[in-house]
Amino acid sequence: YLYRAVFGMGFRSLISAPAKRVGALLVAVSLLCAVSATAVTAAPPTAPPGATQSTTTVSGTATEPVPGFGQGTLTSSLTVSGAGRYVSDVQLLTKLFHTFPKDLKVTLTSPAGTTVQVTDGQGGGSDDVFSATRWSDAAGVPVSRTTFTNGVAKAALSPQQAFGRFLGENPNGVWQLKVIDQGADDDTGVLKGWSLDVST
Repeated sequence: YLYRAVFGMGFRSLISAPAKRVGALLVAVSLLCAVSATAVTAAPPTAPPGATQSTTTVSGTATEPVPGFGQGTLTSSLTVSGAGRYVSDVQLLTKLFHTFPKDLKVTLTSPAGTTVQVTDGQGGGSDDVFSATRWSDAAGVPVSRTTFTNGVAKAALSPQQAFGRFLGENPNGVWQLKVIDQGADDDTGVLKGWSLDVST
């Protein structure tokens, strides 16, 4: 609206406008610039001077079956404690076995409540391709643009949504990995553990 008010007049109209109107338009321009500036996404907070980067690893080894279609969600939790205050990188290792991984929707949720989609509808009918997979933004192999081999786990993949969404958050607290089977078939799966590497 401000843009139309300022630039819709044209140069000649602006020159011939009364002083009060010109003054009002200049105020509008200032407001427009201020709004544009605040729309820019802020960079993640930086560590205090002299601080060194560290990585905290947490893992779980419990075997948990993936509920069948329409039978609910597998929710597995890990707690991070003693880490720094600001996330700079997140990596996830899954030991997720399933006979038709395309059926699966997998998400990771931070203590702050941010949810990132790890995979949804990927992997086709290739068995157990996420059974020993390290997920990271730096992997360079997007899960949505790779080929899979039956029975062979992908060693490294980039998630469907970037883990960069966690940057700047406080990692301490409960992280949740959720798995939903969306396929109305007889394929089954099990989570045999997962781990999280959080750099701060």
